[in-house]
Amino acid sequence: MNGWFLTGFLGALLFTGLALALHLAGGGGRAAVLLTAALCAYVLALAVTGRINIPLNNALEQAGPADRVPDPAAVRQAFESRWVPANRWRTALCTIALACLAGTLAVR
Repeated sequence: MNGWFLTGFLGALLFTGLALALHLAGGGGRAAVLLTAALCAYVLALAVTGRINIPLNNALEQAGPADRVPDPAAVRQAFESRWVPANRWRTALCTIALACLAGTLAVR
């Protein structure tokens, strides 16, 4: 992790929240509904990341280098069986958020 990664990772959430706050201050409307949906999707994606992906990444790192792990295939299987579905959920949620944000461009 570095600053650029963190900016992109949390920036989408923060700027979506800021856009929502500005729209609500201006009276809301249909764009505010889409921004709320986008914000909810981002929060859910971060929840999946924090509860599943990050702990699995940390556990994989703690397993050590692959050449020192007695059974790397078992470690990989245990990791992938939970990480891949969680990553699919994150991808779907971020895609939904992006679609909602794009939709705000079409409404007034």
